[in-house]
Order: sequence, then C-alpha cells, then structure tokens
Amino acid sequence: MSQDAKRTWKCPECVSRLPKSDNTNTPLRALSSSGTAGGGADGSDTDDQISNVTLRNKSKTSGIQTSDGDLHAQKYVTEATLRAVIRQELASTLKASISEHLADEISGVKLQLIEFQNSLTFFNKTFEDLRKENSDLRKAQSNILTELKVVKSENSSLKKDLASCTSRIKHLEEECSRQQQWTRLQNIELVGIPENKLENTTDVATKIFKHIGVNITPDDMEFAHRVQPRRPASAGRGRAIIVRLKQRAIKDQIIAAARKRRTIVAKDVELGKDTDLIYVNEHLTRENKGLLAACKLKAKESGFKYIWTKNCRIFARRSDSTPPIVISSTADLEKIA
Repeated sequence: MSQDAKRTWKCPECVSRLPKSDNTNTPLRALSSSGTAGGGADGSDTDDQISNVTLRNKSKTSGIQTSDGDLHAQKYVTEATLRAVIRQELASTLKASISEHLADEISGVKLQLIEFQNSLTFFNKTFEDLRKENSDLRKAQSNILTELKVVKSENSSLKKDLASCTSRIKHLEEECSRQQQWTRLQNIELVGIPENKLENTTDVATKIFKHIGVNITPDDMEFAHRVQPRRPASAGRGRAIIVRLKQRAIKDQIIAAARKRRTIVAKDVELGKDTDLIYVNEHLTRENKGLLAACKLKAKESGFKYIWTKNCRIFARRSDSTPPIVISSTADLEKIA
C-alpha cells in the first residue's frame, strides 16, 4: 500500500461505526400530525408518499443543495485529500511561476545568444580581415626584404665603385694639378705692381728683372700679361703679371736673384710709390697657393724657420741643421709639428 493509502486505511469495525446517512429525510416527505415523518397512523409511509422520495444507496458523499435545487456530490475532505490538493495546487502554481520565469530567462538568454552570435560573427569577420591583411603584409615584407637584399648588394657594389671612382678622381685631380703646375714651371709671377692703362707689361717685367740683376730681352719671354679679375680701387693693389720665359734656366736665375734682393720697391723702378712692394714668385696653381699659405701658418705655430718653393714644390725646414721636408698635400701638414 502507498503511504497515502496507509494513512487513510481503517479496519471494517471502525468503518461500521461511521454514521450512516440516506436521503429519506427530504423536504418532499409528508409530515404526520405529530410532526414526525410518516403518513399512516403507525408511522409508516404510504405508497404515495414513498413514491415522492428518491431513495439512494448509502455513500460517503453528502448532498449539497444549491439555490436552484440541484444536488452536487461532494467528497469528504480527509487529511490525505487535503495534502494532495495542496500539493497539486503548489505544483501547478510553482510550475506556472517557474514556466513564466523560465520563459523570461530563456527569452533573455536567447537575446544574449543572438547578440553573442552577432559579436562572434563580427569578430570572425574582423579576424579573417586581419589574417588576410597580415598575410598581405607578410608578402609585402618578404618582397621588401628581397628588394632590400638586392639594394644592399647594389649598394655594396656602388660603394666599391664609388671608392674606386673617388680614388681615381683624387688621383686624376692630383695628376691634373701636377700637369697644371708643370705647365707653369717656366712662369714667374710679379705681384704688387700698380696698374697703368698705358703700360707695356713686357717692358715692366724687363725693367724689374734688370733691377734685380738679370738682363734679358723681350725675345727671352713668350708673353707677359696680367691675370685675375680687375681689383676694385679700394684694394690698392694691381693684378699680378705672369711672365712666361722660353728657358727654364732663365726663370731659375730670376728667382734666385729676387731672393737675394729680398725687397723690391716700386719707386726704385719708377712704377709706383715707395710704399708699394713688388714680389717675384714662382707661378703656383690656386691649390698650391692655398697649401703654401696653410704651410706658413702651421710653420709659424710650430716654430719652423724656413718655408720656400723650388721648381713649384713647397719645402719646410725647422732650422739650419735640420733636413728639408717636402709638402705635397694637406696631409703633409702633419709633418710640421
């Protein structure tokens, strides 16, 4: 037996003691003169009276009459029945409440799942785009690295070529400077002679050479003319005169005589004032002139006693007892220390 059946079970003896009920006591039954039910003198019902009553079998239900006279059967309410009803109502209520709550929760979860799915779709698309972009970048990087290797190789080759060209250009410049200086080996530069529009540069050079003790004729000179752009009047000095001699020996003779004479005043040769000094030099190129000036400055700082040129080459000597030093480039200035 189930627990509910066990709780409601009663033995036959107890059941027999329960009150019995029927439907003989009905409003439709005729009353006797004494006020008790029954139609005859002996208190028994007549056939007509009994025919008006519907007799029912005894049961555990009692009739409940409604306002319209209908009878509805109703069970006796027991503890088990009450518990079952309460349990059923609670189950129904909980089921409805849980169903409603779950429906709301499921609806919210569905919305969240939809949003999550949309977000996931967006992230997947973004990831695919990024992966494609990354792949393109990798390809571009690979191409760039390949091109970079080629450029590095070309750059290395160009550096070698540039170094070779630089060395060759430097060599050519030195060679060109030597050639230019060689072509000036028979030239003499006269500096500090005032200019005159009516002057004859050949006669001027002849007069200066004669003054220092070298007698030459115009036939010994190939040309004599002034060089460099005309100086402004404020400069106070005329342009240099370049004299090219036909023989190198005559040129060396003039340079030696001028160094012995040391100072030549323009007034002594009737070419200017007594304040105008004339210098007789070898005709150096622009580069060698700059190197000579730097050499003189360095020698003055280092205490060198002599700086001079011979055959358009620059020499330096610290004292009378030291050997001369040849200065051919700016790198050689380190020798003067």
